[in-house]
Amino acid sequence: MIIAGAIGINYGLNGDNLPAPPAVVGLYERCHIPSVRLFEPRPEVLQALRGKPLQVILGTRNEDIQSLATTLDAANSWVAANIVPYRSDVNFTYITVGNEVIPGPMSQYIAQAIANMYTALADAAITYIKVSTVVPGSSLSISYPPSAGAFTHEAAAVISRIQLMTTKWVKVQPKASRFSII
Repeated sequence: MIIAGAIGINYGLNGDNLPAPPAVVGLYERCHIPSVRLFEPRPEVLQALRGKPLQVILGTRNEDIQSLATTLDAANSWVAANIVPYRSDVNFTYITVGNEVIPGPMSQYIAQAIANMYTALADAAITYIKVSTVVPGSSLSISYPPSAGAFTHEAAAVISRIQLMTTKWVKVQPKASRFSII
């Protein structure tokens, strides 16, 4: 993960005998790692990030994508539970909707879920957090040289829908017009 040329860490929580979140966050600080990506919200990790300068990219669980797309209430609840309580002292920079679901059956929900998350953030008066998704390397049909890079046909169709959906949404909500694929 690269943010403005800095190094970041994916903070995975699937495993045994993991160090406590305050110890992990302390390690990141001691190593001068400026950014951390969480694959899903975990209150104990978000609590450990309070008051720390780390840039936080917070993901939604893949199994939540469909509900986030289907109803704005789900996105509002997600933001209320996972962003609002921490917004004053956790440095959120991105929300990533899902993890590597493009291409695939869940990809049909990504564009609407992103739009709903932007609306939920705006409803909570939060306009500084960007909303994105994470695509796997396998979504590229051409990766080298980078200047010739291209998505697979299936991935390109989904990314086009994301672009169209967010372009429509941005016209309605110009303050939250930040969008990217990371």
